[in-house]
Amino acid sequence: MTINKRIGIGLLLLVLVVGGAFLFEQLIKAQGSRNGKLVPVVQYDKIAVYLDAGVIRQLGEQERERKQSTGNSNEVSLGFVLGSAGIGDYKYIEARGVGDSEEFKLSSREIGSIVLSPNSNSTFAMIDKADGNRVLLKEVTKFHVTN
Repeated sequence: MTINKRIGIGLLLLVLVVGGAFLFEQLIKAQGSRNGKLVPVVQYDKIAVYLDAGVIRQLGEQERERKQSTGNSNEVSLGFVLGSAGIGDYKYIEARGVGDSEEFKLSSREIGSIVLSPNSNSTFAMIDKADGNRVLLKEVTKFHVTN
C-alpha cells in the first residue's frame, strides 16, 4: 500500500471518529435535556451553561465552604449557581420542570430564597426555603434568564 493511500485512510478514519463523537455528544445533550438530567440555562437566546445533579452537589459543597458552614445538605442557592455560571445581571428567571404545566417566573429579589437540591434519579429540584421548604419543581428541565 502506498503512502498516499495510508494517509487517505488515516484521514478518513479521523473524520469518522470526530464526526461520531460530535453526533454522540449531541444525542446525549438532547436526551438529557428531555428527561431533566441535563438542564440548560439560556441567556440571550444562547445556552450559557448546562447543569446536572453532580454540578449541583459540587456547587453546594463550594457554597458551604465559602460560608464556612458544616451542614450535610447538598442544597445550593440559585443565586450562587447563576453567579458561578457568570450570570449576574438579570430581571427574571423562568424555570420549567418535567411534566409540569406550570412555569415559574422569579424576580431577582425572589431568587434569594430559592435553592436547588439533587434528587436520587440524577435530576434536581427547585425549593422555596422562605415558604417552608415548598418544592416548586420536582425535576427542573430548563432555566431561561430574562434581562
